[in-house]
Amino acid sequence: MNLIFQTLETAFPRSGLYRNGNTENTLHETALPFSRFPWRERHLQCLWADPRNRPTALQTSEGETVTVEHPGDWNLEPGPDFLNAALLIGKEKRRVTGDLEIHIHPNGWNQHGHADDPNFSNTRFHVVYFQGLEIPGLIQIPLQETLATDPKFSFDNIDTAAFPYAIPSGNFPMVGIDPDQKTEFLEAAGEERLRLKAERLTLAMQSKEPEQVLWEELMAALGYKNNKAPFRKIAAMLPVARLRALASTPDEAYAILLGLSGCLPKNLDPKWTPESKTFIRKVWDFWWKQSEDLHELALKKSDWILAGIRPANHPIRRLMAASFYAFQTLELCNHSSHLTQFASNHWNTHISWKTKCAPTALVGQARANAIITNILIPFRAATGQEIDRSKLPPEPSNAIIRQTAFTLFSPDHSAKIYKSALARQGLIQIFHDYVITHRLDELKIKFGGITSSLSEITNPVSLPEGTLSSMSVDSGDAVPPIKKNEYPTRKHPARHPPIEQPNRMPIIFLTVCTHKRKPILVSEEIHQTLRSAWGSSDQWIVGKYIIMPDHIHLFCSPSTNEPLSIQQWIAFWKRLVSQNYPELQPMWQRDGWDTQLRTNESYSEKWQYVQNNPVRAGLIESPEDWSYQGTLNHLLW
Repeated sequence: MNLIFQTLETAFPRSGLYRNGNTENTLHETALPFSRFPWRERHLQCLWADPRNRPTALQTSEGETVTVEHPGDWNLEPGPDFLNAALLIGKEKRRVTGDLEIHIHPNGWNQHGHADDPNFSNTRFHVVYFQGLEIPGLIQIPLQETLATDPKFSFDNIDTAAFPYAIPSGNFPMVGIDPDQKTEFLEAAGEERLRLKAERLTLAMQSKEPEQVLWEELMAALGYKNNKAPFRKIAAMLPVARLRALASTPDEAYAILLGLSGCLPKNLDPKWTPESKTFIRKVWDFWWKQSEDLHELALKKSDWILAGIRPANHPIRRLMAASFYAFQTLELCNHSSHLTQFASNHWNTHISWKTKCAPTALVGQARANAIITNILIPFRAATGQEIDRSKLPPEPSNAIIRQTAFTLFSPDHSAKIYKSALARQGLIQIFHDYVITHRLDELKIKFGGITSSLSEITNPVSLPEGTLSSMSVDSGDAVPPIKKNEYPTRKHPARHPPIEQPNRMPIIFLTVCTHKRKPILVSEEIHQTLRSAWGSSDQWIVGKYIIMPDHIHLFCSPSTNEPLSIQQWIAFWKRLVSQNYPELQPMWQRDGWDTQLRTNESYSEKWQYVQNNPVRAGLIESPEDWSYQGTLNHLLW
């Protein structure tokens, strides 16, 4: 096993510089047995917080059953990870309450000095991945064996940025370093990110064939962010070798995959094209011939997040791409151009069952580039093949990349620092290691050796207290509170383009009303549909929002330098929502009322007023009781 780790170090030689502060003793740190945990502690925290991922068959280290009554409140302040948890222990269901701390190894408790920290005095539960020596007074709950019994579980399905995290503040830790040295540091972090991915794949190959591991990763990639889990679940239920044994062509493989997905239509629709009707009959004929045990594995349509998905990215099209990949899984490592090249098929010329289109790729080049960087390169490294780190394909910037660059280098930096694909991978790695965990000071201390060897940090610039990531709540400024029932009296809102401000995106406060103020919005289904619609745009991002029966208040910000106008964006997500509810049409009042936040206005005061709308309307007693509110992204002021 040590030889494999040394091979990964050879493939990514600068990863040790990022991980250890220098390249000395790199192999000593990484040459560990494969019982290591190649994810982060935060993955365990997110797993514990989310009932969709948290195992139901939990046990203490002494074998007593554990039922989670309340997982606890996520704590972003000093102290245990979760406060006020309530668990039922043993056959007699003893109710135990207290705080809960999470570590990968049980010895993390002593290594972090929790025993002498008064903040941890009320801790009763110790959730760990690896079982080990119990800490006196704590109930240990190990996860490794329980998770191993679920073949459909994967830590890769957990989006750690979607859960609460602390707000970075303090000094920009890498101001003053030479730009070339900044790039070198980022690329070292990028190599560590790819090495970790390769390590995870290597671990997976201890229990599965390499081709099956690659198949599951490719399937998850086709699911994008929202549907990685169901794609991966299908790949695990139906190994690629069995799929090829059942199907001899991509169309036959597609019939099986579509049947397993639960998205196979049961009846013809008169509005479908003649080609769709002919094709679906062939799909039905092949799927219905499959064994009963295969039919019993089929997912439900509710397992998918389909609201707001662009037709070109819909799972029914992506599964056709998967059906081609199934017949050339390993070959893709050496022929990555095949990621976007497909023989003639139904979905080349259809964007939906009802709509024909000009020839349209099943997988675009941007998605293919992401697969090459995040899957094929690490897989080649994990299987001992040669890789060329200098030729990673470019990936577009995103909120995490922009936020981390801002946090490290201040707003006044050149994007050329992270132009390379490897440097962008490095920014993502640093985000998860240091930004999301509020460890900027640790970054500065731990990597002082690196920054000193590159260049002394001079004239540090202060990151204003309360500055937030583009994915956390902004504590900047806002317009004055609206008085009750104070709505503009003009027929349509005046339109002014957002005012550009140096090194910051404008934040817009937006109100959108239903047609004739119909009270139709307060339902969990519409709530989730709105969230999906807002999340599907790459032009604008939504921060805090609240949904009232007949109107919506939200804060939003453009996510690109040249976005669609706010009117176009509003029309975009209104259309996505409306198409799910034909019985509610017309659903929306024309346009919306938007106001740009100014620097002398308090965002927090604005949100506090808006959040009290349900209380003033007599719908609830406390703002926290209103279910139809939330935060999608943290708007950077």
